[in-house]
Amino acid sequence: MKKPQLYTSDYLNLLYAVSRGLASLTWAASTGWARGDAYPPEYGKHVVYAAVRQIFELVTVPQTQAIGETTGEAYLSWCKKHKIEPSTVDLAEGGRGLFVGPASARNTILYFHGGGYNLGATPAHFDLLLSVVNKAKENGSDLRAMVLEYELAPHGIYPLQLKQAVAALKYLLDAGVQPSQILIAGDSAGGNLTAGLLGHLSHPHASLPEVSLSGDLGGAFFYSPWVSFDTTSDSFKRNIKKDALSIRALAAWSRNFMGAGKNLPDNYNTPKDAPAEWWKDLKVNDKDIAITAGANEVLVDGIREFADHVKVHNPNLEYVEFPNEGHDAYTMDRAFGLTGPLRSEDFAREWLLARVKATATVAPKTASKTAMLSAGAMAVE
Repeated sequence: MKKPQLYTSDYLNLLYAVSRGLASLTWAASTGWARGDAYPPEYGKHVVYAAVRQIFELVTVPQTQAIGETTGEAYLSWCKKHKIEPSTVDLAEGGRGLFVGPASARNTILYFHGGGYNLGATPAHFDLLLSVVNKAKENGSDLRAMVLEYELAPHGIYPLQLKQAVAALKYLLDAGVQPSQILIAGDSAGGNLTAGLLGHLSHPHASLPEVSLSGDLGGAFFYSPWVSFDTTSDSFKRNIKKDALSIRALAAWSRNFMGAGKNLPDNYNTPKDAPAEWWKDLKVNDKDIAITAGANEVLVDGIREFADHVKVHNPNLEYVEFPNEGHDAYTMDRAFGLTGPLRSEDFAREWLLARVKATATVAPKTASKTAMLSAGAMAVE
């Protein structure tokens, strides 16, 4: 993706946005001691989220893309910081695979990053995947992750990102990786892409190549998936001050992704609205599906409805909400300097590890659902 060019007016707007963000931060910091239940219970999160929401309201996508790193740039910076040799592969349809972990590993997490389809991956994405790869090695299993660098909107619009996700999966299959050794996972917009790919495997999209699998995938993990572009659900009202997301930003991101009216919502790009029948005969065992959400995020009502639809024909899937967490917490919180422990992050790590196929005599150590719930997560049956 070629970065947008900024003009004087853009820099002035950025300066204004930052100043407004700092003003919101100052106000939240000075009045936060008296905040009520409509705000995050943690003081620091309340202050940071207030500033982030304000900045999201004012900064445009071109401005954000111009000053921020692309997924590829973030990956190279992250590799340099951790003294890791970068490993990438060019994929069909213009996508690129960015690897974390040994090239010899067969078990693979095919990961789709969030960012509203408009923003690139962050170091937090690679940090989490590296921690899973390293823990798998300790447990006697080999594992690598391939992060898809898909084209960001509005430079690429739907269904290009789904085409690139299909190309990434086909690359792994053509390389000899068995479906059972592949876990697909994604956060936020990456969760949207995970749902789109899973739907395509059972109901091939008319403009995408079909994918023939010799067996079920090893798992499908959804972390705060963006499953609907609707912003009228009740959780947008009750959680708007508890989350870092901005309704205005969400509207801009979805408009860019859909090509400003060039595409219509369908079962692939708005999976919440897909009927329960759509999720029948998925190419993954329902015991190997997990959907998570933060109880304080504005998207939680939509995620619950999505999980309910999927669960009709997949009763053993796991749906978990995490109290006092906002949207995409392990990415958003880390990106904005919040370093406190996150139950959702621990859950994601342990859930993925539990589905890595053992490649040595030492069985992987996994955390049970009971252990996760005792840590404070709330499972919704």
